[in-house]
Amino acid sequence: MSNRRQHYRVQPSRAERIEIALVTADLPPDPVRLLDLSAAGAGLELPESAQGALKTDQEVTLRVLSDKLLAPIDLKGLVCHVDERAPRPCVGLRFVDWREHRALLHSELRSLFNERAAFRASPPTNRRVRVEVQTPGGRIAGRLRDLSVTGVGVELDELGGAVPGDAVGVTVMLPPPFGLVVALAEVRHIQTRERRPIMGLFLVTDRREEARLQREIAPWVMARQRAVAQTGARA
Repeated sequence: MSNRRQHYRVQPSRAERIEIALVTADLPPDPVRLLDLSAAGAGLELPESAQGALKTDQEVTLRVLSDKLLAPIDLKGLVCHVDERAPRPCVGLRFVDWREHRALLHSELRSLFNERAAFRASPPTNRRVRVEVQTPGGRIAGRLRDLSVTGVGVELDELGGAVPGDAVGVTVMLPPPFGLVVALAEVRHIQTRERRPIMGLFLVTDRREEARLQREIAPWVMARQRAVAQTGARA
């Protein structure tokens, strides 16, 4: 088996680290980068040499190591999404049974798995979905990378001075028969990929807003989930 590991900081204010290893026989021995981790699953960026190495519904194992654990924890998962539009492909994993592992985690590690159980969907490879983000520095344009009822991933034309923790407004222009999604959000993380900023937004809601966003976002996410399930990564 191949075994790649990537350090991921639990919180910037803490010194503790966990170590992540993707365990599968099908990947080349190049680094895998952890993009996102929750109770529902994980997002990973693979090396360029891994183009075509993983397929939807393929079984994989994500190994969590830490000095807070008595022993490594192996999280069984399924590949639910593969995005090979960029040279370094990204994959989304869905954990098969999170609940049986949750009790094994130290309380300080549980906070890393932010209990986001929402499925994140990406647009088709041949269709751009426009997004506008109203930052403290002004309105900036971008395109949708992924969307769930709790968060938005955006590839931006520029950063506009935004930093993690900022409160922003976000407008997602979903294609017909869906419509505009307008919400308030918090900038959770910013990364740079291919010299373009990638922003992860957490949608800030009360009960009424949560219900509205569920009605507006869930149908598109479910449609994309069905399309991926039926036709694979390049739906």
